[in-house]
Amino acid sequence: MKRTLTLTMGVIAMVALVGCGKLNPASSSAVQDARAARTATPLEERLIGAWEMKGSVGAPPTITFKKGGGVAITAPTGDGTLLTISGVYDLTGNRLAMRATVTKEMDLSLARPILEQFATYTCSVEDAALTLTDADGAVTAWKKM
Repeated sequence: MKRTLTLTMGVIAMVALVGCGKLNPASSSAVQDARAARTATPLEERLIGAWEMKGSVGAPPTITFKKGGGVAITAPTGDGTLLTISGVYDLTGNRLAMRATVTKEMDLSLARPILEQFATYTCSVEDAALTLTDADGAVTAWKKM
């Protein structure tokens, strides 16, 4: 009886230890491996796509980053219509610089608030969340569309 109890306890301990191993998705090493895989993807690849500003009232502004350095910002103007302004971006480390392409046909009185978004930011992407921090420390949060 004592021998059976000892053998049973040994088997239970082995099963418990195996359950804590690297292949167990709940183990901390598996979580760290998944996090490392996400951050191993270059920031520029995680940035590509369409993003919608969090917490805005009305139609939210959107930013679309394209492969090759293209960017477009769409936002409502003072009269309620949506205006899209295209430009280019450069990502060096986590520093994101965006420059607008201004045309003669552009109504600057309507475009000015959108053009102000073309600036230099500190950028971070975690899962489906983009955070942009400008030179003054103002932070905007965006979610992947």
